[in-house]
Amino acid sequence: MKTVAPDWMVDFLKANQSLVRFDAFMQAALYHPAYGYYSRGDRVFGAEGDFVTAPEISPLFGRTLGQALADPVRDCGGHIWEFGAGRGLLARDLLLTLGDCVQCYHIVDLSGSLRDQQRATLEAAGIDTAARVRWESRLPDRITGVVLGNEVLGAMPVRVFSAQPEEVTERWVRLEGQALTFEDRPADASLQAAVHALQARQGPWPTGYTSEWPEQVSGFVRTITESLTGLAVFIDYGFGEHEFYHPQRATGTLVAHHRHQMHAEVLSRPGEQDLTAHVDFSAVYAAQHAAGGELLGYTSQAAFLLQHGFLDILKAEDMATPRDAARVQQAAHTLLRTAEMGELFKVMVWSRGVQPHAWPLTAHLARIDRSRQL
Repeated sequence: MKTVAPDWMVDFLKANQSLVRFDAFMQAALYHPAYGYYSRGDRVFGAEGDFVTAPEISPLFGRTLGQALADPVRDCGGHIWEFGAGRGLLARDLLLTLGDCVQCYHIVDLSGSLRDQQRATLEAAGIDTAARVRWESRLPDRITGVVLGNEVLGAMPVRVFSAQPEEVTERWVRLEGQALTFEDRPADASLQAAVHALQARQGPWPTGYTSEWPEQVSGFVRTITESLTGLAVFIDYGFGEHEFYHPQRATGTLVAHHRHQMHAEVLSRPGEQDLTAHVDFSAVYAAQHAAGGELLGYTSQAAFLLQHGFLDILKAEDMATPRDAARVQQAAHTLLRTAEMGELFKVMVWSRGVQPHAWPLTAHLARIDRSRQL
Protein backbone atom coordinates (compact mmCIF):
# COMPACT_ATOMS: atom_id res chain seq x y z
CA MET A 1 0.00 0.00 0.00
CA LYS A 2 1.41 3.40 -1.03
CA THR A 3 0.16 6.91 -0.49
CA VAL A 4 1.62 10.33 -1.25
CA ALA A 5 3.02 11.99 1.86
CA PRO A 6 2.66 15.70 2.66
CA ASP A 7 5.87 17.70 2.79
CA TRP A 8 6.04 17.75 6.58
CA MET A 9 5.85 13.95 6.76
CA VAL A 10 8.51 13.68 4.05
CA ASP A 11 10.77 15.88 6.16
CA PHE A 12 10.03 13.82 9.28
CA LEU A 13 10.89 10.54 7.56
CA LYS A 14 13.99 11.90 5.85
CA ALA A 15 15.24 13.00 9.25
CA ASN A 16 14.91 9.32 10.28
CA GLN A 17 16.67 7.70 7.29
CA SER A 18 13.31 7.38 5.48
CA LEU A 19 12.24 4.45 7.68
CA VAL A 20 10.42 4.42 11.04
CA ARG A 21 8.46 1.90 13.08
CA PHE A 22 4.72 2.26 12.68
CA ASP A 23 4.29 3.56 16.23
CA ALA A 24 6.69 6.43 15.46
CA PHE A 25 4.71 7.23 12.30
CA MET A 26 1.47 7.16 14.30
CA GLN A 27 2.98 9.41 16.97
CA ALA A 28 3.93 11.99 14.34
CA ALA A 29 0.64 11.71 12.43
CA LEU A 30 -1.39 12.33 15.57
CA TYR A 31 0.79 14.53 17.76
CA HIS A 32 3.28 16.47 15.62
CA PRO A 33 3.15 19.93 17.28
CA ALA A 34 2.46 21.78 14.02
CA TYR A 35 0.90 19.24 11.64
CA GLY A 36 -0.39 16.36 13.76
CA TYR A 37 -4.05 15.43 13.75
CA TYR A 38 -4.70 16.66 17.28
CA SER A 39 -3.06 19.99 16.50
CA ARG A 40 -6.15 20.73 14.40
CA GLY A 41 -8.07 21.62 17.56
CA ASP A 42 -11.83 21.29 17.75
CA ARG A 43 -12.15 20.38 14.06
CA VAL A 44 -11.66 16.72 14.98
CA PHE A 45 -14.72 16.42 17.27
CA GLY A 46 -18.47 16.39 16.77
CA ALA A 47 -20.67 16.49 13.70
CA GLU A 48 -18.22 18.74 11.83
CA GLY A 49 -15.22 16.58 12.69
CA ASP A 50 -14.32 12.93 12.30
CA PHE A 51 -15.82 11.24 15.37
CA VAL A 52 -18.12 11.83 18.34
CA THR A 53 -17.28 10.98 21.96
CA ALA A 54 -19.71 10.29 24.80
CA PRO A 55 -19.51 13.84 26.28
CA GLU A 56 -20.28 15.18 22.78
CA ILE A 57 -23.39 13.03 22.61
CA SER A 58 -25.01 14.18 25.85
CA PRO A 59 -24.33 15.77 29.26
CA LEU A 60 -26.00 12.65 30.69
CA PHE A 61 -22.64 10.91 30.48
CA GLY A 62 -20.72 13.47 32.53
CA ARG A 63 -23.52 13.96 35.04
CA THR A 64 -23.67 10.25 35.76
CA LEU A 65 -19.89 9.99 36.00
CA GLY A 66 -19.85 12.98 38.34
CA GLN A 67 -22.47 11.41 40.59
CA ALA A 68 -20.38 8.23 40.76
CA LEU A 69 -17.19 10.11 41.63
CA ALA A 70 -18.50 12.52 44.26
CA ASP A 71 -17.07 10.65 47.27
CA PRO A 72 -13.67 9.84 45.74
CA VAL A 73 -13.20 13.44 44.57
CA ARG A 74 -14.06 14.78 48.03
CA ASP A 75 -11.86 12.26 49.85
CA CYS A 76 -8.93 12.79 47.47
CA GLY A 77 -8.64 16.51 48.16
CA GLY A 78 -10.99 17.82 45.49
CA HIS A 79 -8.59 17.44 42.58
CA ILE A 80 -9.52 15.96 39.18
CA TRP A 81 -6.90 15.33 36.49
CA GLU A 82 -8.36 14.81 33.02
CA PHE A 83 -6.20 13.58 30.16
CA GLY A 84 -7.32 14.36 26.61
CA ALA A 85 -10.14 16.75 27.52
CA GLY A 86 -11.28 17.42 23.94
CA ARG A 87 -13.42 20.53 23.75
CA GLY A 88 -13.93 20.58 27.52
CA LEU A 89 -17.44 19.12 27.59
CA LEU A 90 -16.72 16.42 30.16
CA ALA A 91 -14.89 18.96 32.35
CA ARG A 92 -17.91 21.26 32.11
CA ASP A 93 -20.40 18.55 33.08
CA LEU A 94 -18.28 17.28 35.96
CA LEU A 95 -17.65 20.75 37.38
CA LEU A 96 -21.35 21.61 37.20
CA THR A 97 -22.36 18.28 38.76
CA LEU A 98 -19.78 18.19 41.53
CA GLY A 99 -19.81 21.88 42.42
CA ASP A 100 -17.70 22.76 45.44
CA CYS A 101 -16.40 19.18 45.72
CA VAL A 102 -13.85 20.15 43.06
CA GLN A 103 -11.09 22.40 44.33
CA CYS A 104 -9.09 22.29 41.11
CA TYR A 105 -9.72 20.67 37.74
CA HIS A 106 -6.44 19.90 35.98
CA ILE A 107 -6.48 19.42 32.19
CA VAL A 108 -3.48 17.57 30.77
CA ASP A 109 -3.33 17.46 26.97
CA LEU A 110 -0.46 16.86 24.56
CA SER A 111 -1.99 19.37 22.17
CA GLY A 112 -2.25 22.96 23.34
CA SER A 113 -4.46 23.85 20.38
CA LEU A 114 -7.67 22.96 22.26
CA ARG A 115 -7.01 25.13 25.29
CA ASP A 116 -8.91 28.17 24.01
CA GLN A 117 -11.89 26.00 23.04
CA GLN A 118 -11.89 24.32 26.45
CA ARG A 119 -11.78 27.66 28.22
CA ALA A 120 -14.63 28.99 26.08
CA THR A 121 -16.76 25.91 26.79
CA LEU A 122 -16.25 26.20 30.53
CA GLU A 123 -16.77 29.95 30.76
CA ALA A 124 -19.93 29.76 28.64
CA ALA A 125 -21.31 27.49 31.39
CA GLY A 126 -20.49 30.08 34.05
CA ILE A 127 -17.40 28.31 35.40
CA ASP A 128 -14.64 30.55 36.78
CA THR A 129 -11.68 29.00 34.97
CA ALA A 130 -9.14 31.29 36.65
CA ALA A 131 -10.16 30.00 40.06
CA ARG A 132 -11.08 26.39 39.36
CA VAL A 133 -9.20 25.10 36.28
CA ARG A 134 -5.51 24.65 35.60
CA TRP A 135 -3.96 23.60 32.29
CA GLU A 136 -0.90 21.41 32.77
CA SER A 137 1.84 21.36 30.15
CA ARG A 138 3.51 18.24 31.53
CA LEU A 139 2.79 15.25 33.72
CA PRO A 140 3.62 16.01 37.36
CA ASP A 141 5.82 13.73 39.43
CA ARG A 142 2.99 13.19 41.94
CA ILE A 143 -0.77 13.14 41.33
CA THR A 144 -3.25 13.36 44.18
CA GLY A 145 -6.90 13.12 43.21
CA VAL A 146 -9.06 11.42 40.61
CA VAL A 147 -7.50 10.74 37.20
CA LEU A 148 -9.81 10.51 34.19
CA GLY A 149 -9.29 9.48 30.60
CA ASN A 150 -12.15 9.10 28.12
CA GLU A 151 -10.99 7.72 24.76
CA VAL A 152 -7.37 8.47 25.63
CA LEU A 153 -5.77 5.01 25.63
CA GLY A 154 -7.14 4.15 22.17
CA ALA A 155 -5.42 7.23 20.74
CA MET A 156 -1.95 6.13 21.84
CA PRO A 157 0.50 4.79 19.23
CA VAL A 158 0.83 1.01 18.95
CA ARG A 159 3.42 -1.37 17.55
CA VAL A 160 2.05 -3.63 14.79
CA PHE A 161 3.26 -7.22 14.45
CA SER A 162 2.64 -10.24 12.25
CA ALA A 163 3.13 -13.84 13.35
CA GLN A 164 4.84 -15.68 10.48
CA PRO A 165 5.71 -19.41 10.44
CA GLU A 166 9.41 -18.84 11.11
CA GLU A 167 9.51 -15.45 12.80
CA VAL A 168 7.67 -12.46 14.21
CA THR A 169 7.81 -9.35 12.05
CA GLU A 170 7.06 -5.73 12.87
CA ARG A 171 5.47 -3.18 10.57
CA TRP A 172 7.55 -0.15 9.60
CA VAL A 173 6.79 2.80 7.32
CA ARG A 174 9.20 3.64 4.50
CA LEU A 175 9.43 6.75 2.34
CA GLU A 176 9.99 6.04 -1.37
CA GLY A 177 10.20 9.36 -3.18
CA GLN A 178 7.01 11.08 -2.01
CA ALA A 179 5.18 7.81 -1.29
CA LEU A 180 4.61 5.98 1.99
CA THR A 181 4.65 2.21 2.05
CA PHE A 182 4.70 -0.55 4.65
CA GLU A 183 7.78 -2.66 5.20
CA ASP A 184 7.80 -5.67 7.53
CA ARG A 185 11.08 -6.32 9.32
CA PRO A 186 12.15 -8.88 11.94
CA ALA A 187 10.85 -7.89 15.35
CA ASP A 188 13.26 -7.00 18.13
CA ALA A 189 13.70 -9.26 21.14
CA SER A 190 11.14 -7.50 23.35
CA LEU A 191 8.37 -7.66 20.77
CA GLN A 192 9.19 -11.27 19.85
CA ALA A 193 8.97 -12.28 23.51
CA ALA A 194 5.66 -10.47 23.98
CA VAL A 195 4.12 -12.01 20.86
CA HIS A 196 5.32 -15.53 21.67
CA ALA A 197 3.79 -15.21 25.15
CA LEU A 198 0.49 -13.96 23.69
CA GLN A 199 0.40 -16.75 21.13
CA ALA A 200 1.08 -19.36 23.81
CA ARG A 201 -1.90 -18.08 25.80
CA GLN A 202 -4.34 -17.23 22.98
CA GLY A 203 -3.22 -19.16 19.89
CA PRO A 204 -2.78 -21.03 17.72
CA TRP A 205 -3.02 -18.17 15.22
CA PRO A 206 -3.26 -18.46 11.45
CA THR A 207 -0.13 -17.69 9.42
CA GLY A 208 0.29 -13.95 8.98
CA TYR A 209 -1.88 -13.14 12.00
CA THR A 210 -1.55 -9.38 12.51
CA SER A 211 -2.35 -7.32 15.58
CA GLU A 212 -1.10 -4.57 17.88
CA TRP A 213 1.10 -4.51 20.96
CA PRO A 214 0.21 -1.62 23.30
CA GLU A 215 3.70 -0.81 24.57
CA GLN A 216 2.98 2.92 24.99
CA VAL A 217 -0.38 2.33 26.71
CA SER A 218 1.25 0.04 29.26
CA GLY A 219 4.03 2.54 29.91
CA PHE A 220 1.55 5.37 30.38
CA VAL A 221 -0.61 3.38 32.79
CA ARG A 222 2.43 2.35 34.85
CA THR A 223 3.64 5.95 35.05
CA ILE A 224 0.24 7.30 36.07
CA THR A 225 -0.26 4.61 38.70
CA GLU A 226 3.20 4.95 40.22
CA SER A 227 2.63 8.69 40.70
CA LEU A 228 -0.97 8.35 41.95
CA THR A 229 -2.51 8.81 45.35
CA GLY A 230 -6.18 8.46 44.56
CA LEU A 231 -8.40 6.92 41.90
CA ALA A 232 -8.01 6.30 38.16
CA VAL A 233 -10.96 5.92 35.76
CA PHE A 234 -10.37 5.10 32.08
CA ILE A 235 -13.13 4.61 29.54
CA ASP A 236 -12.43 3.35 26.04
CA TYR A 237 -13.41 0.86 23.35
CA GLY A 238 -11.70 -2.48 23.79
CA PHE A 239 -11.66 -6.01 25.19
CA GLY A 240 -9.81 -8.35 27.45
CA GLU A 241 -6.84 -10.20 26.00
CA HIS A 242 -8.75 -13.35 25.06
CA GLU A 243 -11.12 -11.43 22.80
CA PHE A 244 -8.52 -8.93 21.60
CA TYR A 245 -6.12 -11.64 20.39
CA HIS A 246 -8.72 -14.18 19.32
CA PRO A 247 -7.51 -16.25 16.32
CA GLN A 248 -10.42 -14.99 14.22
CA ARG A 249 -9.38 -11.35 14.79
CA ALA A 250 -6.56 -11.95 12.33
CA THR A 251 -6.08 -8.41 10.98
CA GLY A 252 -5.99 -6.53 14.29
CA THR A 253 -8.03 -3.49 15.33
CA LEU A 254 -6.04 -0.57 13.90
CA VAL A 255 -8.20 1.76 11.79
CA ALA A 256 -8.50 5.35 10.58
CA HIS A 257 -11.45 7.71 10.97
CA HIS A 258 -12.23 10.49 8.51
CA ARG A 259 -15.52 12.39 8.27
CA HIS A 260 -17.25 9.79 10.45
CA GLN A 261 -16.15 6.97 8.14
CA MET A 262 -13.93 4.16 9.40
CA HIS A 263 -11.42 2.62 6.98
CA ALA A 264 -8.16 0.65 6.84
CA GLU A 265 -5.98 3.10 4.86
CA VAL A 266 -3.94 4.16 7.87
CA LEU A 267 -1.10 5.67 5.84
CA SER A 268 -3.36 8.03 3.91
CA ARG A 269 -3.85 11.70 4.89
CA PRO A 270 -1.27 11.77 7.72
CA GLY A 271 -2.24 14.56 10.08
CA GLU A 272 -5.73 14.84 8.57
CA GLN A 273 -7.39 11.69 9.94
CA ASP A 274 -7.62 9.92 13.25
CA LEU A 275 -5.68 6.70 13.84
CA THR A 276 -6.82 4.43 16.62
CA ALA A 277 -6.63 0.89 17.95
CA HIS A 278 -8.85 -0.87 20.45
CA VAL A 279 -7.56 -1.19 24.00
CA ASP A 280 -6.30 -4.46 25.44
CA PHE A 281 -7.66 -4.03 28.95
CA SER A 282 -5.77 -7.06 30.18
CA ALA A 283 -2.56 -5.15 29.42
CA VAL A 284 -3.96 -2.10 31.24
CA TYR A 285 -4.76 -4.26 34.26
CA ALA A 286 -1.30 -5.82 34.25
CA ALA A 287 0.39 -2.41 34.05
CA GLN A 288 -1.57 -0.83 36.90
CA HIS A 289 -1.15 -3.96 39.04
CA ALA A 290 2.61 -3.98 38.50
CA ALA A 291 2.71 -0.34 39.62
CA GLY A 292 0.89 -1.04 42.88
CA GLY A 293 -2.67 -0.30 41.82
CA GLU A 294 -5.75 -1.99 43.29
CA LEU A 295 -8.37 -2.87 40.69
CA LEU A 296 -11.85 -1.82 41.83
CA GLY A 297 -13.74 -2.89 38.75
CA TYR A 298 -13.90 -3.51 35.01
CA THR A 299 -17.25 -3.39 33.23
CA SER A 300 -19.15 -2.11 30.22
CA GLN A 301 -20.07 1.54 29.81
CA ALA A 302 -23.78 0.66 29.88
CA ALA A 303 -23.49 -1.30 33.13
CA PHE A 304 -21.43 1.46 34.75
CA LEU A 305 -23.89 4.21 33.81
CA LEU A 306 -26.98 2.24 34.80
CA GLN A 307 -25.47 1.20 38.13
CA HIS A 308 -24.67 4.83 38.97
CA GLY A 309 -28.08 6.40 38.44
CA PHE A 310 -28.22 7.13 34.72
CA LEU A 311 -31.96 6.45 34.46
CA ASP A 312 -32.79 8.81 37.34
CA ILE A 313 -30.71 11.54 35.74
CA LEU A 314 -32.42 10.82 32.42
CA LYS A 315 -35.87 11.29 34.01
CA ALA A 316 -34.84 14.74 35.19
CA GLU A 317 -33.91 15.90 31.68
CA ASP A 318 -35.95 18.61 29.96
CA MET A 319 -38.26 16.75 27.58
CA ALA A 320 -41.02 19.35 27.35
CA THR A 321 -41.44 18.97 23.59
CA PRO A 322 -41.44 15.92 21.32
CA ARG A 323 -38.21 17.18 19.76
CA ASP A 324 -36.54 17.42 23.18
CA ALA A 325 -37.74 13.93 24.08
CA ALA A 326 -36.47 12.44 20.82
CA ARG A 327 -33.07 14.12 21.24
CA VAL A 328 -32.60 12.92 24.81
CA GLN A 329 -33.83 9.39 24.11
CA GLN A 330 -31.56 9.04 21.09
CA ALA A 331 -28.57 10.14 23.14
CA ALA A 332 -29.45 7.64 25.86
CA HIS A 333 -29.74 4.83 23.33
CA THR A 334 -26.35 5.67 21.83
CA LEU A 335 -24.66 5.63 25.23
CA LEU A 336 -26.34 2.43 26.43
CA ARG A 337 -27.25 0.14 23.55
CA THR A 338 -25.17 -2.97 23.00
CA ALA A 339 -24.95 -2.28 19.27
CA GLU A 340 -23.56 1.20 19.87
CA MET A 341 -21.38 2.44 22.76
CA GLY A 342 -22.93 0.49 25.63
CA GLU A 343 -21.02 -2.76 25.22
CA LEU A 344 -18.00 -1.91 23.07
CA PHE A 345 -16.85 0.77 25.53
CA LYS A 346 -15.44 -0.48 28.82
CA VAL A 347 -14.72 1.23 32.12
CA MET A 348 -11.73 0.30 34.26
CA VAL A 349 -11.29 1.78 37.74
CA TRP A 350 -8.35 1.34 40.09
CA SER A 351 -6.87 3.07 43.14
CA ARG A 352 -3.52 3.49 44.79
CA GLY A 353 -2.55 4.85 48.19
CA VAL A 354 -6.12 5.38 49.44
CA GLN A 355 -8.81 3.38 51.22
CA PRO A 356 -11.59 3.03 48.65
CA HIS A 357 -13.77 0.45 50.33
CA ALA A 358 -16.15 2.86 52.07
CA TRP A 359 -17.14 4.54 48.79
CA PRO A 360 -20.49 3.58 47.22
CA LEU A 361 -18.56 3.48 43.92
CA THR A 362 -16.60 0.46 45.13
CA ALA A 363 -19.72 -1.49 46.10
CA HIS A 364 -21.45 -0.59 42.83
CA LEU A 365 -18.47 -1.75 40.80
CA ALA A 366 -18.34 -5.05 42.68
CA ARG A 367 -21.90 -5.81 41.52
CA ILE A 368 -21.08 -5.39 37.83
CA ASP A 369 -17.43 -6.40 37.75
CA ARG A 370 -16.17 -8.41 34.75
CA SER A 371 -12.52 -8.60 35.71
CA ARG A 372 -12.63 -12.38 35.29
CA GLN A 373 -12.62 -11.62 31.54
CA LEU A 374 -9.18 -9.99 31.77
